[in-house]
Amino acid sequence: MSEPLKINENYTPQPEAVAVPAFRSAAVLDGLLNVPDTKAAVLGLFDLFVSRFGGNIGYMALDKAGASAAAKLVKCTPDKLVELRATLDGEMTKLLRLRLFGAKVAPMSAPNLPFLSILRSAGPATAVELSLPANLPDLMDVAGAIDGILRAAPLRSGFQSFGFLPDVGVAGPMHPAAFRRYRCAVMGEFPTSILHLSFRTANIAQRDGDYTPGITETGWRTYVGAAFRDRLGNADTLAARGVRVEPLAGMTVVTAGDAPIWGDVNKGDTIAGYQAAHDFLRPAYGERKWLVSFAPWSNRDPDSTDLSEGYVDRLVPEDAA
Repeated sequence: MSEPLKINENYTPQPEAVAVPAFRSAAVLDGLLNVPDTKAAVLGLFDLFVSRFGGNIGYMALDKAGASAAAKLVKCTPDKLVELRATLDGEMTKLLRLRLFGAKVAPMSAPNLPFLSILRSAGPATAVELSLPANLPDLMDVAGAIDGILRAAPLRSGFQSFGFLPDVGVAGPMHPAAFRRYRCAVMGEFPTSILHLSFRTANIAQRDGDYTPGITETGWRTYVGAAFRDRLGNADTLAARGVRVEPLAGMTVVTAGDAPIWGDVNKGDTIAGYQAAHDFLRPAYGERKWLVSFAPWSNRDPDSTDLSEGYVDRLVPEDAA
């Protein structure tokens, strides 16, 4: 799968790309960068990204804490990368989020890969995403290196999977419902749902009623932190279905097969491993109403609920829905 997604024609007849195929690694880590293990993981991921893709990084965006508007993209240079690392090492106290984008002539007509995002949030938590070109020649090696860092981190939840990285500032309803064809693809902006569902936040509970936090996605690899893994299902038949379950000291890692797949319905991809993994992971998911409400199409038009529910349930077999 190599073609970008185009804008949903229900919203505009223009053919701009709104999302590109990517291999996405994302995680919520317990604590901000004043927590030594969290900082070590974030610096490790930053160093890995820069060492492998430094020559491909063209732009950056720095969202300052308390700012009323999102940061604009600016050119990124090797000197600025050194400054950014020092900012992370200094615990990122004046930044809400930093993002690095691949090089491309501006203005962007599609998201620029490779992409790195580091976000500090309530919880307290730090959310990290690395999205890489889906056709990267050494993809599995880089994915393995990211996986090694995440396994040693104070991780609450996360995933690695093929998916689509949305363009900066593109509204959710412009995304076509690509999950109907690519059943195993992760869509949407990562931090939105996973941060809200990773913690039971008192102000949200007071406003909208109590809710159950949990994980948000089934990926090729899915990371379930200690806070949620006691809710996982029965693993007895998973090995026979190609799913590996690894209980580690601070998390459980669930892997659906030897390599990620798109689950392309048009090509007859078999998604039974992902479905088995999803069935095992479902008890550890966050509350359904929040999963639906943070899906890319939520509350946008009369079809939004059906689209959002379809995405949340994309790995549920029809006879089990």
